This record gives sequence, structure tokens and C-alpha cells, in this order.
Amino acid sequence: MEKILIIEDCHLVRLQIKKVLEESGFSNILELSSANEISQRPHLYLNDVSLIILDIGLPGISGIDFAKQLKDHPAYCSIPIIFISGHSDYKTVQDAIEAGGIDFIAKPFKFDLLAKRIEKVMETFYGNIKGKKEDNKAKIEEVIINEYDRAARASQPLSILLLGVEKNYLDEASSIIKKNVRKIDSVLVMEDKIFAVLPLTGEKNLTIVVNKLQDKLLQNNINLTLEKVVSFEPSSEKTLDDLKKELFGEK
Repeated sequence: MEKILIIEDCHLVRLQIKKVLEESGFSNILELSSANEISQRPHLYLNDVSLIILDIGLPGISGIDFAKQLKDHPAYCSIPIIFISGHSDYKTVQDAIEAGGIDFIAKPFKFDLLAKRIEKVMETFYGNIKGKKEDNKAKIEEVIINEYDRAARASQPLSILLLGVEKNYLDEASSIIKKNVRKIDSVLVMEDKIFAVLPLTGEKNLTIVVNKLQDKLLQNNINLTLEKVVSFEPSSEKTLDDLKKELFGEK
């Protein structure tokens, strides 16, 4: 279920936006009256957020400054932002776009216009949202198939790690992991799990890899658990189907 975050200091406007979202079929909606707390501890609010509807004139940190912070954050810079504001002069709109806004809507706005803009942004960024879970699994399986074929043909080892972290830290953890593995490695997320596909890595080297990742995440106060290890060695007779059964538990 897509989570949409509304940051707007006017209670009435928040209620109006929430009503538009609910009528459009969204139910996982988070409301905040300022960006002060979220700017200090983004992982508590932003994990799994699909869209931010952000007022510019907020108490404390402004919507523009908050968006600039997100733009510099590797885990959250890709979240689309729709700015709303009672000011629609050229400079305000330009500042919003430069801060990373994907759209700008002037207040007061018509409900049907807001609904159409939200629908357009969600479709542009996420396409068929209902199929997102299946698409993620299909992508992971595609990577595994390709890497298994390479490993089998070249008689090289291949290891796949199934890693667990607290859901609130999922995006941040996957970003840190990506920075601390090789370019040939793949890091993918499905639901609340992180898959690390490691070509040319046998079981003997896995302890070093896992310890390194756990240390890096602990530096950011994130606990990483190793939930499953699936490996292919050149000397083994393990097939691709065997690998997938071990990883996904499929028959």
C-alpha cells in the first residue's frame, strides 16, 4: 500500500487533501504540521513514502529548505514532491522546482485538479502500482538467473544474501549496502527484505562481506541480520531451480 505524506501547517487544508487522497483510493496517509521533526530523523517518517505533498510556508524549516535536504539524502532524494503554496509568483515556483519539486499547485486549489495531479505523478513514477511487488520479485529473479548462468558457464562461485533490517530503516540500509559492495554486485529490495547478489563470492569470503556490512550499518545505528545464505560453487550440482527454492521457499 502506497504511503503518502502531507506536510501542511493548516489543519483544514490537511483534512481537505486527505479527503481527496481517500476518494482517489489511498488509505495509507501520514499527516504532519511541520517538517522540523522529520528533518532531524527522516528514517522515522520517510521509509516507504511514495509521494510528499509539501507546503512551502511552514513554521520552522520551510518546505523549500526541507526539500533541499531530501535532495541531498541518497535514501530519499527520489521521492516525488508536489509543492503547494498560497504564493504563486515566478520566484516561488522557480525555487520549488529547483528544490526538487515535480509539480506546483497554488492555493486555494480545486479538489479535482489536485486529484488529477496526484494521479499523474503516481502513474509517472510508479506505473501499475498494484503490480509493484510482483515486478520487484521478477527483477530479483532475472538478476539471479543471469548471474547463475554466468557463474555456471565460467565455473565461478555465486552467493546470495537475504538480509533483514527494521522496516523503518529499509531504504537507508539498502543505500548504505549499495555503497559498500562492488560494482558487479546487485542490491535489491522486496517487501521488507534486502537481497544482495554477489558474483565471484564463495562461502569462504561471506563472513568478511557480512561483517563489513554489519559494521557500516551499526555506524548508522542500524542492526543488520543475516536471514539466509544461498551459494553456488563450481563443484556443486546445484541447479537454478535449487537456488530459487532455497531462496524463495518455492516448490
